[in-house]
Amino acid sequence: VHELLESEDGEYPRQARVVELRFFGGLSAGETCEVLTATGVEVSLRTVERDWAFARAWLEDSIGPG
Repeated sequence: VHELLESEDGEYPRQARVVELRFFGGLSAGETCEVLTATGVEVSLRTVERDWAFARAWLEDSIGPG
């Protein structure tokens, strides 16, 4: 997952950061929104939820079944 995130980071940096915070950091969507906002990335809770859904689908597609 980490290697895939590194490849995604160049094209989708915000989404990669959301995965880092949610997957590796164990943060909720709300907490992720707070962290991103505190670091200068203006996002809403809904944007974090969409980014999380996008990133999960992208990772699932990249990893493949099983």
